[in-house]
Amino acid sequence: MAWDGVELEVEVTCADNRRYPVRLRFTGWGEYTVVHVPESAPCADSLQQEFSKAFRRNTPLKLMLLEMFREAGAPAVDALIQATEDNNARIRRLACRALEALDEPRVVPAIARRLGDSSKAIRQTACKILIQIGDQRAVPALIHALDDPDSEVRALACEALGALDDPQAADALLRKLDDDAPKVRGMACWALGALGCLQAVPSLIQRLKDRDWYVRWVAADALGVLGDPQAVPALIPRVRDWVHAVRLTACEALGALGDPRAIPALQRAAQDDVSSDVRQKARDAIDQIRQHTQSRRV
Repeated sequence: MAWDGVELEVEVTCADNRRYPVRLRFTGWGEYTVVHVPESAPCADSLQQEFSKAFRRNTPLKLMLLEMFREAGAPAVDALIQATEDNNARIRRLACRALEALDEPRVVPAIARRLGDSSKAIRQTACKILIQIGDQRAVPALIHALDDPDSEVRALACEALGALDDPQAADALLRKLDDDAPKVRGMACWALGALGCLQAVPSLIQRLKDRDWYVRWVAADALGVLGDPQAVPALIPRVRDWVHAVRLTACEALGALGDPRAIPALQRAAQDDVSSDVRQKARDAIDQIRQHTQSRRV
């Protein structure tokens, strides 16, 4: 069925400076046809010229129209895409959110364009939506967003690229391991682990010495996921890290790697005098390594 728009009643100031109710059918963002005008209303010029100008400034009307387009769903996708280009940042953000629910191929390119929006809140929203949609067509725009001036956008772009499992993102993510923002470095660690990027192992090992505990924590987890034995000597000191979460994850990663060289350090970690979780995780890791060693002997 062809899209015939939505009808909305608005008040328009006519040539006699009085306001009259008129009914318009909106088929696009700011695109309308007149359905009904009171016979006594001298509104022809106002509807053709003045109302179009007023629409740009009428946020309540835009919000009402946006909700009607959202309820219309897929047939209104073009109108919602047009709304993502609106002069009002609030409208652009809400239009993006309305598009998120639509299973329509034009949505991803439209949201990806918002990664270049002047509003950092909208760029953040665009990243979050692209994470939820999970479409690889967004990869080039997300790689570009890794250089966004806002650290939250860069971190979200790392997360999105890790979730999309596209190897072309690896080189760009490797560069983000040296980002100024700890959250970005940490998210880059996670993404490289999620991508299974073994070439990142040496750089992730360096991040085990990061000044920020969050980065050390995620780097340890990523190295456990990647399973490269060259990470074992660097992970062993982290079972004594001053941050509980890092010690815990280092124990878990060493257990996953299954290398007997880690057992002495894990035995000391099994006596951790602060955290029972670390003690238990160290014991679990020792058991895991021993089982792994025995299975290799069989």
